[in-house]
Amino acid sequence: MSRKSIINKSSSFLSSPMFLLGGVVLFVFFGWAALNEYLRERAIDAEVNELKQTIADLESKNGELKSSLSYIQTPEFQELEAKRQLGLVKDGENVIIFSDKSSGKSTLSDSETDDKDAPQLSNPQKWWNYFFIE
Repeated sequence: MSRKSIINKSSSFLSSPMFLLGGVVLFVFFGWAALNEYLRERAIDAEVNELKQTIADLESKNGELKSSLSYIQTPEFQELEAKRQLGLVKDGENVIIFSDKSSGKSTLSDSETDDKDAPQLSNPQKWWNYFFIE
């Protein structure tokens, strides 16, 4: 075979519809694979960013808890809680307890005292008053 016939056969193969169809199929296949890889990478990046935000939030909360713990462990806080919950006092401190004057004998409100002065009505009379009088 001569050189021209080899070139003609190769150029005829390159211009054939089968070669073109094979090229298109390969192009679509690799394009699809690249698109899937790109979308997977974006999903992973979004998840990484979400996890970074979660880490930042947890570190912030951890810092707040550490500062609360350090305050709780101070003698001032312990003294304050002992005074508040246990009623303890230091030497030289005086405790003054204030009481309400109205907390004497009766703690009933005005509406409760009015109910005691009213005559006792039967249940049907109460319903009659509810629907027709009030």
